[in-house]
Amino acid sequence: MRVPDSLRVQMMKISLSTAAERLQRYQLELASGVRIQRPSDDPAGAQRISNLNSNLSKITQYLATANDAIAWLKSEDSALGNMTDSLRQIRDDALQAANPDMGGTRETMVGHIKASVGFLLQSLNASDGARFLFGGNKTQTVPFNGDLTVGITYAGDDGERRVALTDSITLSLNHTGSEVTNLGGISDPTQPDLFQTLNDLITAIQSGDQTAIAVQIDTLDRHLERVLNIRGEAGIKLNQAQLAMDQLSQSRLILTSLLNETESSDLTEVMIHLKEQENVMQAATYVASTLGQGGLLNWLK
Repeated sequence: MRVPDSLRVQMMKISLSTAAERLQRYQLELASGVRIQRPSDDPAGAQRISNLNSNLSKITQYLATANDAIAWLKSEDSALGNMTDSLRQIRDDALQAANPDMGGTRETMVGHIKASVGFLLQSLNASDGARFLFGGNKTQTVPFNGDLTVGITYAGDDGERRVALTDSITLSLNHTGSEVTNLGGISDPTQPDLFQTLNDLITAIQSGDQTAIAVQIDTLDRHLERVLNIRGEAGIKLNQAQLAMDQLSQSRLILTSLLNETESSDLTEVMIHLKEQENVMQAATYVASTLGQGGLLNWLK
């Protein structure tokens, strides 16, 4: 049965179009190094790439959160360390003032203590460069204002900052100024707040009341212990955030490797296929040029 010329022309047009499309695909793959140019090239592979990219995006967000948490907790640890130093200096001055032989140096000790309170307030108003650490959710408001003479007020709140480090791990990031200084007995209802203790200590030193000084030193020790405990909690949280970041970084490396394996081309194999397709294209063109005694190719053009 003789095949009509029109059908032969149609079949040849399809063959040439298919060959040209494949040739272009291998040329693009060789140039980009990407195996899947469009989902139809490999539907299963395209879906896997989509899933991997989605997971990588999520991990990148978690890494940013973990990095921010680490920076915050390092700043908090530093501030709490400075508070500890200030409280220890105040305690040392109070011990000297408790010595009955100190006499006329009481005012000197009071001056030292007030200076240390100033450093303590600086630490309580510390920031990570953009946010105040001890103001609760009011991170853009200076937490503590005033001094022992006129009174110290707290402008923050008791808000808790929680961050998600992974799908299953969340971290309570901050400690509030109320918690650190025991405002309203929030940390220890049996004890006065830190500022009341410091005021009472100064009053006891100025009056030379050795018994009262001893009582306030004991209370100060409890405040110091609380700040040390809070610093320890911050250290534990910092370790958790760093561990999460290490795990996330490892996961990102694994997913990136899987993504490269899925979407990247084997350039040697692509070059072989490209050469084969060039040969196919040349052969198809030759056949087309010989059909119809050389007139078909011109007709196709």
